[in-house]
Amino acid sequence: MIRRPTATTAPRPSTSPVLLLCLLLLSSPRVARAFGPLPPSFWHPISSSSGDPAATEVKHACTPSSPPPTQDPRSVAALPVSRPSIVRDVLALDFDGVLCHSVDESSRAAFRSVKKLWPQLATYCTVGGTRGNECPAWLGDSLRQLRPLVETGYENILLARYCMEKYLQGQGSTPDIDITELSGKWQTHLRSALLQRYGVTAQELVDLFGSVRDDWLAEDREGWLKAHSFYAGTDLSMGCPRLESYVITTKQTRFVEALLGARGREGGNIAYI
Repeated sequence: MIRRPTATTAPRPSTSPVLLLCLLLLSSPRVARAFGPLPPSFWHPISSSSGDPAATEVKHACTPSSPPPTQDPRSVAALPVSRPSIVRDVLALDFDGVLCHSVDESSRAAFRSVKKLWPQLATYCTVGGTRGNECPAWLGDSLRQLRPLVETGYENILLARYCMEKYLQGQGSTPDIDITELSGKWQTHLRSALLQRYGVTAQELVDLFGSVRDDWLAEDREGWLKAHSFYAGTDLSMGCPRLESYVITTKQTRFVEALLGARGREGGNIAYI
């Protein structure tokens, strides 16, 4: 009788309770989504002198005093992306030239600024024409044509003096200024060249423009408000309750608030940027 050798079963390695608990938790889809994909170090633990390398790795990873394991960059793309629960519609509008027709006020404020900064030049350009702070008609017409060049209000002062110099060079005739020619060099170098020629800085003109408007408001608030007009549909576009409305403007906030306040649009969902 031939005896067949009995196969001996190799003893199963002991499994750490910590590892079993981690595997049980991560087997749940909800928990797996919360933690994200496992790092490669979980599947390829660093060798340790203990009998259970995986358990040692988990223990090191969960110890607060140890630095966090390096995350695989590829795992970042697999993380769930949180999305906002509410998506709101935003209406962003420019102020001057979109909501408010302000070219008349800006031209008159520019003339007042020139008169304050260079009074002699203003006198030469208004001899026998206008009185007080009234802007000459020819200057108002010229600044209206050049308005598309202006990004910030103080630039009206530069353009006003530029036009007045052309006026004197033409011996009192309305200057013929080509806006197409100016538009190609205004933002690139002409604006900065005029600042240097006139010996002023942009911030000085910003402060001057603001103070001139403040004085105008204090002296004749109604006159200042009437120098502006709002385009049709302005109240409708800004008053929609389903929209968050924003006014985007370089005009100083106090002047925007004064104009909107005169139309009963104080506060509400209007913000200023």
